[in-house]
Amino acid sequence: MQPPFPQSSNAPRLLPGRPQSRRFPWRQHLVVLVEHKWLSLAAFLTVMITSVVWTYRQIPIYRATATIQVDSDTMKVLNIQDVLSSDTRDEQYVNTQVQIMQSRTLCEQVVQAQHLDKNPAFLATAGGDPAGALQACLYIEPVRASQLIDIHADHPDPEVAALLANGVAQQFIKQNLDRRMTASTDAVRWLREQADEYKAKLEKSEGALAEYRQRSQAVSLEERQN
Repeated sequence: MQPPFPQSSNAPRLLPGRPQSRRFPWRQHLVVLVEHKWLSLAAFLTVMITSVVWTYRQIPIYRATATIQVDSDTMKVLNIQDVLSSDTRDEQYVNTQVQIMQSRTLCEQVVQAQHLDKNPAFLATAGGDPAGALQACLYIEPVRASQLIDIHADHPDPEVAALLANGVAQQFIKQNLDRRMTASTDAVRWLREQADEYKAKLEKSEGALAEYRQRSQAVSLEERQN
């Protein structure tokens, strides 16, 4: 008795426990693309035109960079050390300077010094808070293995970007100079106070010495000892 369906001895058999590999039907996809080439071309052009239009409508952002060198000058007045001490090799000191540069206090000073509150190009994107807008434009980046710090300012107007970066650098330098001048003034005042105190002690000692000589009538025979 013959089976209802003839069986071929060359038919592939599935082996249990072994997944069968599937080849990617790239030929079929290629045939589909060729058959619908106009539709594929239209989709490609649509994507390209959309990307170009979107890119063209984006507002370009310009970045200006000002680089400053942060040095530590340990001022020494006679035996007074560390009147103004700071170590730029110390990571904490560098981080402190970075925080000062992007602080709201410094940004408010830059706004006043550069008259940003009256600059139409800057106020167009300030949103009613010039100092806050300046903070948002800034990116402070310490340069590795150096005493340099880069001050980046981003803005749609390249001239405003340059004004912001340079303004922050100038105001930071001015603030440091003012701080050092204050420290020097305090050191001079302290020296004067110490000088007056030592002068009073010297006069008191000379008076005591004269009184002792008069009391003991001690007169040296040699001029050098006198």
